[in-house]
Amino acid sequence: MSDWTYFPRATLAPHLRRRKPIGRQRVGAEELGRLLAGLTHSHLSADILLTVASQQLCWLTDGRIDCPSWIGMRLSNMGAYLIPEAQHAIHIHRHDRQFDEMLAADGAGLCVTFFLIQSLQNREVPWSNDRRRIWKSLYSFLDQHPESKAIRNVLD
Repeated sequence: MSDWTYFPRATLAPHLRRRKPIGRQRVGAEELGRLLAGLTHSHLSADILLTVASQQLCWLTDGRIDCPSWIGMRLSNMGAYLIPEAQHAIHIHRHDRQFDEMLAADGAGLCVTFFLIQSLQNREVPWSNDRRRIWKSLYSFLDQHPESKAIRNVLD
């Protein structure tokens, strides 16, 4: 397991530089299923959840990208998110929506994770306290992300 990594303080908004930074840690492939179970609190299998995540990414890119593999990231504030394995920036754009952003795979993964949790909310039982905690920890991490403004444009 790797060490925690942090975004450089210089990339944070001035009002966030005094807060304790939220670290992130890559999880191995063998832990991805447990990470997804903890992230979504869903009864669905890891394979199905990754398929839904791929569908979310395909929707966000207007069908221009399909992601066969994902990386899991654990956050030091008890959150987690997925990152598509892409070596280039991802153009997040929908012809029927008001966003058009170029995001690194990390930022695109945060968007996909938010949409994944929201889509599960629409399909499954009402929000549990665990799912609310995950949602809150992701938003706290989003505040410290270098692409937070672009990610918020996509999420709004």
